[in-house]
Amino acid sequence: MQRFRHAECVQGQGSHLLVVWLGLVLCGLLGCTRETPDQTAFASGDGAVVDAGSGDGLIVDDTGDGIGSDDANVDDSHEADQQSLDGTDAGQTEGSLKDTAGCAKAADCDDGKLCTTDLCNPSDGTCSHKANAAACDDGDPCTLGDQCEALKCVGKDDRYFRRLLIGAGAFTGGSSALADGLLALAGRRNDKPVVVGLDSAHKQAWIAKVGSEAGSLRAIVAAKSGGYVVGGHQDTALQSQAKPLIAHVGATGTLLKTGTAAVSEAWASVSGLVTADKKSQMFFVGSSIDGEGKYKAFYGQFNLVQGKIDGKVTTLGTLNEQRAANGIIQVGTRNVVYGWSAFVTGKKGWLYALDRATGFKAFEVTHGHTNADQNFSGAAAMPDKGLLVVGSSNWGSSGFYDAWVVRTDGQGKKLWARMMGTDASDAAMGVLAVADGAFVIGRSNIKSGAQGLNTIWRIDTHGTPWWSKTYNSSGNEYSRSISRGADALLLTGYRVAGKDSQLVVMALDEFGHNSCGASGVCAGKLTTDCKDGNPCTADNCESAAGCSHASLPDTSACGDGKACNATGQCLP
Repeated sequence: MQRFRHAECVQGQGSHLLVVWLGLVLCGLLGCTRETPDQTAFASGDGAVVDAGSGDGLIVDDTGDGIGSDDANVDDSHEADQQSLDGTDAGQTEGSLKDTAGCAKAADCDDGKLCTTDLCNPSDGTCSHKANAAACDDGDPCTLGDQCEALKCVGKDDRYFRRLLIGAGAFTGGSSALADGLLALAGRRNDKPVVVGLDSAHKQAWIAKVGSEAGSLRAIVAAKSGGYVVGGHQDTALQSQAKPLIAHVGATGTLLKTGTAAVSEAWASVSGLVTADKKSQMFFVGSSIDGEGKYKAFYGQFNLVQGKIDGKVTTLGTLNEQRAANGIIQVGTRNVVYGWSAFVTGKKGWLYALDRATGFKAFEVTHGHTNADQNFSGAAAMPDKGLLVVGSSNWGSSGFYDAWVVRTDGQGKKLWARMMGTDASDAAMGVLAVADGAFVIGRSNIKSGAQGLNTIWRIDTHGTPWWSKTYNSSGNEYSRSISRGADALLLTGYRVAGKDSQLVVMALDEFGHNSCGASGVCAGKLTTDCKDGNPCTADNCESAAGCSHASLPDTSACGDGKACNATGQCLP
């Protein structure tokens, strides 16, 4: 059978009318159209490869039905250049594909495939397509670092992972900070202060030793001038003595500057840091212990360039009460210190606010009950300049501690307080505020033993728990901080198993799932995707059932002066 070119079908040139008539009939059956010179090869969905680039209109059918399979119907000049359907060519090596497209430049050779680099040899008009390693998207929302390999797009890393146990040796700590999207953790390794930096896939990239002496790091924050600033203490040669330590570590782990803060007590440690208005300065807080075992809280400014404090270190609170500062956050034009205060019996949660420009006290308040132990371990600023403060309290819990959440106004006065946890001891260590509530992280103990679990609670704006989840494999685990990465919630802490301990990093989705695959129908959803707008329901998302809306207990707070009733209505 004569193979007809597209141009012949349309124009019908020739002296025999019968041939022209047969050509027009066959053209109608085969669906011929006028060919343009710049058409390129494409793979059809039924197994046929059509090469229209040379103007020949070659049709090859390898379906086995006999149509177009006769050797007489194949243009020998193109047979060696036909591409297989998976983008490879049996006649080529190392992912290189060739065709005769009559090209003049590389753009004429575009095969529409991201994982090939298109090349043109203008001397003979041939195209080639070589496999590359370009970034791509494999279409799987649960992978990161997608990259071309052997002409295919391959996901490199899981977006959500169970846990990352970092390094050998005894690690403790786990306070973390994000700088330019990269996470770093401050702690202690084999009794030496260290900072551990992670790459974009949350894998260990570097470890920086801060000083040569024993000690520990308790605080870390991103520096305005780049990298991270860490705080803790360096042990001295004398037993039971330590001096405050502050250091600036670059984004790749280079130790840029170290210094100490002058405190009169024998033992002192920096526990919190926050940036100042100038790039070279930081505010710091910490606690010291005198010779009688009494705690004092101190506050000051540190100059990163000079490696020393600016001005004097101030003692916070009255002298007849013990104070310990666990951290500091910025709220508007103020710095707010949180920790605990003790007078005669028991401890109370303690807040102390200072004006950032002058250092003058704005307010000082305590929260809690007499004859009980309470402690604030984390805090977050709210949109109304109020606070969400978390910690632990053993009031009214038969000796066991509970996770404790207190919401305050802009002057530190309590708006509401909630206790959360199991029938064993629990503690909240950190908090991440979001528009419709917060994520609170901490530790829950198993009542039958001393084993601890990393725990995360999701609460609404009134402190009502929506859900909670625990994570543990073996040993005791402690959550220390939580932050929001580019695509996940990042929970950090450490695990103790026997004499060994390791830093722990977990990436979680908005519903506390630690595996994107295990999230099922909820993979990729945000909290707002499962909100029903009813303040009397706990909105959640689980792998099997998807979104759920459990009714909150009767009398649960649902607004200013309002409470949920038995039918799920929010009424005054």
